[in-house]
Amino acid sequence: MKILPENKKGSYRILTTIILIMLFSLNFIFFYTSSFAQSAPKCEICGKYIYGKYWRSGGHTFCNDCYGRSSKCHSCGIPMKKYYKVEGKKFCRDCYYHRLPRCAKCGKSMYHYYTRKVREGKTYKYCKKCMTKIAGNCTICGKALLGKKCIIKSNVTGQEKEYCDKCANKAKNCFHCGLLVAPKDRPLPDGRYICTSCRRKLIYSENEYHGIYRQVRNQFRKLGLKVNHLPQLNIVDLKELSRLNVSDGKSGDKVVGDKMGLYKCTKFYRNNQNGKTKITGIRGRIYILNHLPRDIAYWVMSHEYAHAWYEERVTEQKGLIIVEGFAEWVAYHLLLRKGYKNIAKGLTKRKNIYGKGLRYMIDLQKKKGFRGVLRHVTR
Repeated sequence: MKILPENKKGSYRILTTIILIMLFSLNFIFFYTSSFAQSAPKCEICGKYIYGKYWRSGGHTFCNDCYGRSSKCHSCGIPMKKYYKVEGKKFCRDCYYHRLPRCAKCGKSMYHYYTRKVREGKTYKYCKKCMTKIAGNCTICGKALLGKKCIIKSNVTGQEKEYCDKCANKAKNCFHCGLLVAPKDRPLPDGRYICTSCRRKLIYSENEYHGIYRQVRNQFRKLGLKVNHLPQLNIVDLKELSRLNVSDGKSGDKVVGDKMGLYKCTKFYRNNQNGKTKITGIRGRIYILNHLPRDIAYWVMSHEYAHAWYEERVTEQKGLIIVEGFAEWVAYHLLLRKGYKNIAKGLTKRKNIYGKGLRYMIDLQKKKGFRGVLRHVTR
C-alpha cells in the first residue's frame, strides 16, 4: 500500500471539501428555485415565469415586456397574442365571440352597427355592408340611407319617397306633387320648382292641352254627361291664374278653382210661370296652368269641366263638399278610364275638402249608383 505524503493529504482534503460545498450549494439552489417557480406567476403571452414586476388585466398575468409591446383589445383592453380584426379594430377571442353584436343578415361580428325596426316592433342590427343593401337609396343623390331620412308623400298619388337628411334640408318641394326637387334643378320662369318625375311629363305646347281637352269631352259624352255650353279653354301662367282665382264680385259671376286650374262662369237667369228660376244661358271659361304634367293636366281639366256640367244644372248655392266633391268624383272616374290609377287612388286619400267630398260621393254611389249621384247633386 502506497502512503501519500502529508502535504498531499492536506491538498486532497481541501479539494474534497470544496467539491462537497459546491454540490451542496447547487442542490440548495435547485430546490429553492423550483419551489419559488411553482409560486411565481406565468406570462399569458410568452409563457415564462415572472420574477419581478408584472401586470394583471382581465384575470390574466403579463410580464412587463409583453404588456408593453403587445396589441390591446379594443373592447376590454387586455394584451393579446392572437387577435381578431373587425372594422380595422383588434379584439380578443372572448370579446369577438361573446361581446360584439352580430349582423342579422350576414352573421359577422361588428363594432359599429345600424338598427332597423321591422314588423311586430322587433329591432335588428346590421353591419354597414348589409344595411347599405337593405336601407334603400336617397331619391335625389342616390346614396344609401344609413342615417336620418325624410319620407315625403306625394299629394297627387300618395306615393312615398325617401330622402337623406342632407338633401331634405336643401331641396324645395315640387309645385305639382309636393315631392322634393334636386337642388341642381332650376325653377320655371314663373318660379315653380318641378321634381324630376313631373318634369319628364311636362306639356310645353298649347296644342297638346287642346288635344287633352278633346279627350276629356269625349269621355264625358261616353258617361252621358253632356255640356250644352262649351267652356273656352285658356292656358295661363301662375301669376295670371292667381289673379283670376279671386271672384271679381259681379252679379252672376262664379269662380271655382285651385292653384292649378279654375272654372269661371257668368250665368243668365229667367223666372218661369211657376216662379222658379231657370238658367237661360251661361258663358264659361276654363283656365289651366301652363307646363303641367300630362296626367295632372288630364285630372285638372276633368275636374274643371265637371264644374261646367254642374253649373248648367244648379241654381242654388250648395256646400263645397257637394260642389268640389262632385267635380273630383267625375275626374276620379275619368282617371280610372284613362288608366291613371295611381292618381285616382291618391285622390281618395287626400285630407282636404276635395278628398272629403270625393269620399262622400263614392259612398253615395255605393248606395244610390252612378245616376243616383247625378240626381242627388242636381236636385
